[in-house]
Amino acid sequence: MKNEQEIPKEYCPYCGKNLIRILLEKEQGKYNIQYVNEKVGISNWDSIFAWKCPYCSKTWGREL
Repeated sequence: MKNEQEIPKEYCPYCGKNLIRILLEKEQGKYNIQYVNEKVGISNWDSIFAWKCPYCSKTWGREL
């Protein structure tokens, strides 16, 4: 596994919870990735225009 410093961190602007989750070893092997972003994208047919936190359920625009 990479150093803690190499794993990106992204926080909810409202509740401050880290939205990056490190996967378990067996999940890393299965999906060939080490971490996932848990924020939920809100989109129209073309693009994401806002994000939603899965912990506090608040939304914010792409400019934040």
